[in-house]
Amino acid sequence: MNIDDIMNEDIEGTLTGSTVERIRLPEEERKKPSSDDYDEEYDDYEEADAEEPGEEPEADAEEYDSEADGESDAESGDEEEDGETAEGETEERKESVAKSIFREITFFLCCFAITYAIFYVFPPYRVSGTSMNETLDDKAFGFGFRYATPEREDIVIVNTGDKQNGTDNANFIKRVIGIPGDVIKCVWEKYDYTVTLSDGTVIPAGQQVYRVYINGVMEDAPYTNYHGGTYAPTGEWNLGQDEYFVMGDNRFGSHDSRIIGPIKRDEIMCTMMFFLWGKHSR
Repeated sequence: MNIDDIMNEDIEGTLTGSTVERIRLPEEERKKPSSDDYDEEYDDYEEADAEEPGEEPEADAEEYDSEADGESDAESGDEEEDGETAEGETEERKESVAKSIFREITFFLCCFAITYAIFYVFPPYRVSGTSMNETLDDKAFGFGFRYATPEREDIVIVNTGDKQNGTDNANFIKRVIGIPGDVIKCVWEKYDYTVTLSDGTVIPAGQQVYRVYINGVMEDAPYTNYHGGTYAPTGEWNLGQDEYFVMGDNRFGSHDSRIIGPIKRDEIMCTMMFFLWGKHSR
């Protein structure tokens, strides 16, 4: 065997060994894809995803839509709740404003009613002067009632305008002596005998006494005196259907119906109901 034959055998052995070695590689190694195979499979997956979407992406989309619907429903619910809350607050504000207005109107009406009652229905009056002595002192203070019907012996406030001492729109306090239909007669009398009055006063014989007769009956009033003065107007008055005769209890110091004549019903402003001070007990 020459050298060329030996070399050819080695080369053939080498080639044969590598070939056999390649054939004997494990099956896993032979099945392992190469980088080119990866690229081809990746492209196939992309084409499959693009051409035929699977079921799982659709489920995800539906889930997303349901979540979006839930969120929108929640948002709409929140908006409705916010709207209801705002509407409730608006109603509360309206009710509060209405209550406030009602309270203000009620307060105003109460103040008006009290003012009206004090100055019109129950007008206050303070005595000025001595025409009602000895019943009322100067500065006596009390309240009257405008809607009372004047009766005989009531103390009243009258407004006779310019008939009273030449003054205009002045109020005066007097006592009702005669009512519509009465006949009033004021005279001076002298007795030839001693007279004892109902209050215990003794009038000596021959002394003049001032007398007031109502319908022919002598007035016997504990609230006044018929003696002690030297001058008092006299006369006789027949009262009409709307006429009243008023006099001061101080018969010798009062400017009243004996001078200005009977007064009309609308000239009597009110009837005095009570006095807080300045009234005598008798």
